Amino acid sequence: MTLVQSHEATDRIRVLHVDDDPAIGELVAAFLERENDRFEVQTVTDVADAEDALADRNVDCVVSDYDMPERNGIQFLEAVRQDYPDLPFILYTGKGSEEVASEAISAGVTDYLQKGSGQNQYAVLANRITNAVEHHRSQQALSEQNRRLRSYERMVNSMRETACIYDTDERFKIVNEALAEWYGMSRDGLIGRKSLLIPHIRSETEDGTDPFQELLDGERDEFRGETAPDFPDQGHTIMDYRLTPLKVDGSIEGVVGVARHITDRKERERELHQIERRYQAVFNDPQLLTGLLATDGTVLEINQTAMEYVDATLADVQGMPFWETPWFDHSTDVQQSVREWIDRAATGEYVPFEIGLVRPDGDPYTVEGVFRPVTNDDGDVVSLLVSGRDITERKDRQRELKQYEAYLQESTDIITVLDEQGTIKYESPSVSRILGYDPGELTGQNGFDYIHPDDVDSLLETFRDLLSNPNGTATAECRFRTAAGEWRWLEIHGTNQLDHDAIGGIVTNNRDITERKQREQQLKEQNKRLEEFASVVSHDLRNPLTVAQGRLALLREECDSDHLDDIEQAHQRMDALIEDLLELARDGMSPSETTAVDLADFVRSCWQNVETEAATLVTDIDLAVVADESRLRQLFENLIRNAVEHGGDEVTVTVGEHDGGFYVEDDGPGIPEDDRKTVFDAGYSTSAEGTGFGLRIVDQVAEAHGWQVRVTEGRDGGARFEITGVDAAAS
Repeated sequence: MTLVQSHEATDRIRVLHVDDDPAIGELVAAFLERENDRFEVQTVTDVADAEDALADRNVDCVVSDYDMPERNGIQFLEAVRQDYPDLPFILYTGKGSEEVASEAISAGVTDYLQKGSGQNQYAVLANRITNAVEHHRSQQALSEQNRRLRSYERMVNSMRETACIYDTDERFKIVNEALAEWYGMSRDGLIGRKSLLIPHIRSETEDGTDPFQELLDGERDEFRGETAPDFPDQGHTIMDYRLTPLKVDGSIEGVVGVARHITDRKERERELHQIERRYQAVFNDPQLLTGLLATDGTVLEINQTAMEYVDATLADVQGMPFWETPWFDHSTDVQQSVREWIDRAATGEYVPFEIGLVRPDGDPYTVEGVFRPVTNDDGDVVSLLVSGRDITERKDRQRELKQYEAYLQESTDIITVLDEQGTIKYESPSVSRILGYDPGELTGQNGFDYIHPDDVDSLLETFRDLLSNPNGTATAECRFRTAAGEWRWLEIHGTNQLDHDAIGGIVTNNRDITERKQREQQLKEQNKRLEEFASVVSHDLRNPLTVAQGRLALLREECDSDHLDDIEQAHQRMDALIEDLLELARDGMSPSETTAVDLADFVRSCWQNVETEAATLVTDIDLAVVADESRLRQLFENLIRNAVEHGGDEVTVTVGEHDGGFYVEDDGPGIPEDDRKTVFDAGYSTSAEGTGFGLRIVDQVAEAHGWQVRVTEGRDGGARFEITGVDAAAS
């Protein structure tokens, strides 16, 4: 049976009436319930049923007859007191005697009432029941209150926080064990002493108010904060405190204070904050794309560096399977690979990867990284960390490096790097193909030891000049010994890169010009023969022609004949042929001196040297070339003269840039396709006034410079001459 009743049941009084006379029982129940509507009366006729009723339901008071079969009321009382020592029990009996009353009192009866006649006895019984129950309930309430008070006291004294009640003078009225221990005193010794905390709190208020007094005055419901006072024998400490007014029956009689010493917690927070800052610094590395995933691949966190690669926010991707996020939606194959990497990492494997991705604007990029399992103290994988680095530039550089290495491998030139003493620090792979040395065989050797003795002095002088000119360039020619002991001519173009962080030396580009040198020697010999031929022509043909022209003049003085004009024209034709023949012979010689020639101005000056009548010149060129200026002038003048002779007085001649050189074209009748292969042969001409040597001279000048010339059809149907293989002058 439950003796402590709930709040909702305290107004009811449940009475168990035991009497072996059912009529008496019904009568008593009726009168009691009429006397007080709070009563609920249950009547039973024997003790056994009464004990069952006590076990089955809550009872506030037992009213029992004394004289009953099997067991009397005293015996029943004794049984009840064994299980319910405090339950109100009234002996209501018709057998009145001092002996029964004394025995009942000894057995612990609550009250004793003798049955009488008349209805007043029921009112007395109802009053006795009510008083007994109310007294029992108030005793229970007091007992419960005392129990709770003791529990509260134990709870407060077991608190790790310091707790107290201050009186209006800031003195300790009640303190718990934690506060007494903090002060190093007993609880009784601390009571009545003034607090050290309240003055410190007052001193920290910035607005000059007194929060403690405001709590006492009812102007505040609470005052809380953190402070760091210095306590005796405690040193510096940090406290989290809360002050509230103590209200008793509507009036404020003090202040309740609770404080926690949070120095250790603050230190842990500081350490955690530092750890968090270090973590965030690593996680939000602007050079790393970093993400934190659940073991099933769900996105937990992505750093801002990675978010800049997609058109989405962090909220958009959190909670998504990582392989379904925008980084990988361009390819189902990539998504499948990412999913497999996550599955492997979830088993504890470190999974490195390299993956090609695409930005929202379509630009490709490459990321290299790793899926890293994160484990707890038991070694279980609890999350996954994916980190990667954008290696697009590195991949591009690797690709460029491979291309450059391929260029060096296949280049017809040898690239070398020399230190300030001329020692070879690097030579390109083409050294094997051109000079026959094994790769790296010349590294560490002094390059001047391989130069022909006759060329060393001049090359050393050029090298020293280059050393004194940072970022300067120089060009020289010399003979270099091959692995087979032969000499090959090299054209060396050097650049001073000693101040370059990556190079730190003299870079040379070495081109094999042995064949060119041999060709120049052949041309010199050919020029010598041509010069001899020109002398013969000049002397052996001009002298007879001069004599013939003089005789013709004398003949005109002696006679007049139509044949004289024909003879004079023949002489002029012979004179022109001799001039062109001499020019052709001399133009076959190699250029004696080359220089940079600006073609736009140069062509205009050539135009002035030719009788062009009403012809028009158009220059559409911004090019400077390396050439023998006098020979180049002969080339342009002959092409201009050819255009005017064949195109008429109003022909337009255009000079412009062409891939690898320049072109000269006109809008005249052009050259038949069948004749284009023979236009450069000596004697070819479609004009009666031409000698047939002009285009041959053009071809010879081009060949002497190492150029190629071809004739084709112009844009307007005329003749177009294209000169290619031209060396452009450095700007």
